[in-house]
Amino acid sequence: MFLVPREDATTIDDWFPTGLRATGSRTMAVDDVFVPDHRVQATRDTTHNLTEVRALHPTFDALHAHWPSAARFPFAAVGVGAVWGAVEHFARTAASSTRVANALGGTVRLADQDYVATEFAEAAGEIQMAMQLIEKRSFDASERARQRRTPSEADLALEQRDNALVTRVALRSVQRIYSLVGSKAEHPAHPVSLAKRDMEMVSHHVTLNWRQSAVRYLASFLELFRTDRGPCGTSVALWSAGAVAFFYDHHLGALRSADDGHDHSDDRGRRGRLRRRGEAGRPSRGRHAQRGDRRQRHHR
Repeated sequence: MFLVPREDATTIDDWFPTGLRATGSRTMAVDDVFVPDHRVQATRDTTHNLTEVRALHPTFDALHAHWPSAARFPFAAVGVGAVWGAVEHFARTAASSTRVANALGGTVRLADQDYVATEFAEAAGEIQMAMQLIEKRSFDASERARQRRTPSEADLALEQRDNALVTRVALRSVQRIYSLVGSKAEHPAHPVSLAKRDMEMVSHHVTLNWRQSAVRYLASFLELFRTDRGPCGTSVALWSAGAVAFFYDHHLGALRSADDGHDHSDDRGRRGRLRRRGEAGRPSRGRHAQRGDRRQRHHR
């Protein structure tokens, strides 16, 4: 990276993508311009320089966040916001929107179709979960920066995973909405078309690569269990025992109650019930086996 006066650089109008057109990410060209050393910085030196900047501004919490900071969701949040806009647009217009019924013509109202309701509900629910996740992770990272705590590898892997995850979910959601609108969404000025193209552009950013994020997350998760630490720092043994106890109390107890309506919280009732189940579950010995028993008794 280097800094030069604006008048020494030329902007090339070459940004004509299918999405994110408003970012104006045009090429800047310089020709035969002297750049002094103090205006040049390698990207890899950013972290080292941040240490100096933090010392100059000790009360500026944002400077104490990890860099690069996936928890800020710098790109994913843009795409998720665009998709939420598409969801809101569809909700406002679905009642009056129609589609061609079939190859023979006719029209149907979108709001009257069951498949539209199920697809829209899932798309809207997923994007709302994505927004909640962004808010949660951003809050956690802000608190960590405020407390001047250094993130662990597990923290960073989780935040990178969630960055890619909300992007993946948002892309799937806007594709659902797009398919519901139909051929009308093919118009480049249609709000759902704009959101879909923006989301597709965002999803290709290098920091949102799902496979890379997933590999890093799995490695960090396995390391937690290798060191006998489960989710949120809980001991694996305690976490597993708690999960088993929860399943027994809440699920098996409910099954017993639904089976005959009696309260089996008493130990004797539970044992008696299990014995009765065992007896009822024994296979029939059949007529030949019964005759064999009578022959044995006669012989004796």
